[in-house]
Amino acid sequence: MSVRDEPGGATRLERAKARARALVRSMRSARDAQTAVVVFGAEASVACSFTRSPAPLLDAIDRVQQSDQPDDAPAALRVAGAMLAQVGDESGARILLLSDGVIGAARAAAESALPLELDRIGPAGAGPLNAGLVGLGVERLHEDPALIRVFVRVAANPASPL
Repeated sequence: MSVRDEPGGATRLERAKARARALVRSMRSARDAQTAVVVFGAEASVACSFTRSPAPLLDAIDRVQQSDQPDDAPAALRVAGAMLAQVGDESGARILLLSDGVIGAARAAAESALPLELDRIGPAGAGPLNAGLVGLGVERLHEDPALIRVFVRVAANPASPL
């Protein structure tokens, strides 16, 4: 979510936070609406439990920080699904997943049976390359101690030669 789709523009995370803030501000007219904030990277957590008050929701959104962790959208959906189960099916509740959809969110959304709407942040299609180092190893050879081998594992989406 650190990608900037336009030079000098906001990051995808900044755009997602702005969209989430706008959604919370629009709730003020719906007195019965309860909203929660679940954030995810490598793990999912509840940043703000269900509330009708915009202030704690906006604070939770403002606390979301960029990380270089891989995302685990299925974990976030499990957390959100468990929260929805507490309010019941008749509530009309839904999950709004704000994601660039680059790594796993789009697939998780498509496979989910939850009342879910994916709000993709970023351009349609693959968008810019999203790559990161996911493994690193260093080895010094006994036969030639001056020689050091470095092994790097890179994951990218869309999958393409780097």
